[in-house]
Amino acid sequence: MYLLALLAITTGMRKSELMNLHWTDINFEKGLASPKDTKNRESRLNPIPQFVLDELRKHRQIGNGLIFFSPNNRDKPFDFRKQWYASLKRAQISNFRFHDLRHTAASYLVMAGAT
Repeated sequence: MYLLALLAITTGMRKSELMNLHWTDINFEKGLASPKDTKNRESRLNPIPQFVLDELRKHRQIGNGLIFFSPNNRDKPFDFRKQWYASLKRAQISNFRFHDLRHTAASYLVMAGAT
């Protein structure tokens, strides 16, 4: 959950983009993610901060598999709802959706001077 939330809050990528992100979609040298499954079907590049790339490297796999794969089927995305709600409960957070991480990322960008 940590790596997933970290990517979400630092890149602003949608849940579906993250869940369908493959290792080959990450350019570790340039620090960019290029999700293929975007909402509007258009390709784009998402910068990834260095400290997040460092975390990704710890879990890096060679090949083109999903980053967040199901433990039952490596070709299917991981359904993390159970872990998400358990994490929220453990952190005593209520009324918070995964999509709110995208809004938080946008707020951080605005606070840093992005338009």
